[in-house]
Amino acid sequence: GEISPFGAVEMLAQTTAAASAARNAGANTPQPQIGMLVGLSDFHFHRRPKIGESLCLEVNEVGGVDPLHHFQTTLKVDETIVIEGMLKVWIAAPKTSVSRPPAPASSTDPPCQAAGVPRAGVLDRAIAEALTHFQADGDRVDAAFQFPSSFPAFNGHFPESPIMPGVVILQS
Repeated sequence: GEISPFGAVEMLAQTTAAASAARNAGANTPQPQIGMLVGLSDFHFHRRPKIGESLCLEVNEVGGVDPLHHFQTTLKVDETIVIEGMLKVWIAAPKTSVSRPPAPASSTDPPCQAAGVPRAGVLDRAIAEALTHFQADGDRVDAAFQFPSSFPAFNGHFPESPIMPGVVILQS
């Protein structure tokens, strides 16, 4: 199989968020900043990466004026750029209050299972429960969802200001 363009953009956006958080970690920022992907430009999809290929994601902030930041992103396979483009991200000013960090993952969690992140089965069930309308007609599918504030994907994304994770949008 191949990684969809939507999935690749989501990986680049999450890498941008992680890089921004790492950069701010040593800047005495009282808590993580909230950001939102607000635009894409000049994206080129030279080919779709295949599932199982080793990927290298690169992110460089290249400009912008607070609160809008521009990041040049590339996704490479074996040093060959397969996807590249500009992400535009709105980043909120940090709050002055400090919230408690999430509890560490328990020893029963798989290595990549972060604390507060629902397991796939829990998330799949919650998405199915949020489905309010479904209609398939040939090549077209119409679906509507209503996600309650208790939806498990909101845990940690972000406390006090929940935002639907892009990967949930793609999965839904």
